[in-house]
Amino acid sequence: MALKMGPQEGLSFFVSMIDGTVHYVSERGKTSQALIIETSIQKMLFMERDILVIITETLLLSLHKISPEGEAEELLKVKLSGKMNHPADIILIDHSLLITATNEPLLRFWDLERGENYVLSLDEQLGFEIGECIHCVSYCNAKGLLAAGTNKGQIAMWRKVPFSSPTTWSLEGKDRWKLQTPTELDGNIIQIEWSSKKNLLAVNLNNSVAILREQAMASHFHQQMAVVQVSPNLFNITSFSSKMMDNLRIDTHDAVAFWNGKQVSIYELSAAALRNSSSFLCDSPVLAMHEENLYTVEPNRVQVRTWQVDVLIVSFFSTEEHGLLLQDSFQLPSTYQSLLGMEVPHYYFAKKPEAEQKDEVEPGSIPLHQMVARRPMRDFIGLEECDKTTCEAMLNFSFYLTIGDMDEAFKAIKLIKRMMEREKPTLLDVGNADMMKNGSFRMNLFIKS
Repeated sequence: MALKMGPQEGLSFFVSMIDGTVHYVSERGKTSQALIIETSIQKMLFMERDILVIITETLLLSLHKISPEGEAEELLKVKLSGKMNHPADIILIDHSLLITATNEPLLRFWDLERGENYVLSLDEQLGFEIGECIHCVSYCNAKGLLAAGTNKGQIAMWRKVPFSSPTTWSLEGKDRWKLQTPTELDGNIIQIEWSSKKNLLAVNLNNSVAILREQAMASHFHQQMAVVQVSPNLFNITSFSSKMMDNLRIDTHDAVAFWNGKQVSIYELSAAALRNSSSFLCDSPVLAMHEENLYTVEPNRVQVRTWQVDVLIVSFFSTEEHGLLLQDSFQLPSTYQSLLGMEVPHYYFAKKPEAEQKDEVEPGSIPLHQMVARRPMRDFIGLEECDKTTCEAMLNFSFYLTIGDMDEAFKAIKLIKRMMEREKPTLLDVGNADMMKNGSFRMNLFIKS
């Protein structure tokens, strides 16, 4: 049975029966037979100017003019193209443009007002497979996006070209639609529908439902290498220096996190099952995962945790030219409650009350008070009491090492050595020159007492 609203939207409607009869129900609840169709009706649509569109199971389309009393006058009858033994998905957009998906590798369009028709086909060069067929279709008027689901689990997207310039005013028919790179899901897509408000896309697969939203694809360029994301797990990599181009498909579905703004639960994929690895309370409206770390936005800080809920302390260099560069990261020691702040060359922590009672002291930390402790930064172990000039030189060394500027790193090392030789005897082990040039060295400073 199909149902569609009639001339007075919301007050009257049409109902079709399995035998092909169509009944009109008036605003007062009075029912009358409007017309009879030869076969079972698959879809009814209502156009402007009181036109009822009927498509049968055999893909026979007819247009009927509806009077204020609900009587129908046939205007047109035509046979649609498409596979007969599969249910068709049919939508009406832009008041008179009929789109049908009939399990073919294409969509069929028919402009009911102009009498024009055309097709939009899938493109194998964009990642679609030979013989891939479209089962369902839906249109988002707000974004001008036409979405179609296939039997291979891919969502084809056509973006409607807006009439924004004289060059686009003359575009008609299929030239107004631009096929995008497909979005991949697992399974056979049997139903697809855009949300009317939030522009979300609901996708019904054989054994699951996915809710999708549009977001900008990631891209990056560095040292003649460009990487552009073309789908959720497909990246195009181009090397301009070697003239190499390739596609990289990644699969990072190792874990999934669920949270409701107050509590987070993390599940890891183990064999064929999901295993709950950790759960913890967390007041965060936003959550993100990257590699084996979990990022939450909490009051006055961005918290970084491992999947085992260990809190990580992460420090960065921040410059206008290079942005954020990772300087160091380590797990928050179990004896500490939280990070209070950082002032080179130390981190400052609030201690747990029970740690003081148990007389637990983190190696390398300096107790300042029963509730406070400090810990030297990685590059300042052994230089905790250095002067401002030495401190700045060490920071410069660490920064230039991070960005790979070995010449400036050498200069910083020489400056540190000269300053320390003036103060007290030192032993400076920086590895050999070859290691310095390759950037694969470690520096250790030992101060003799």
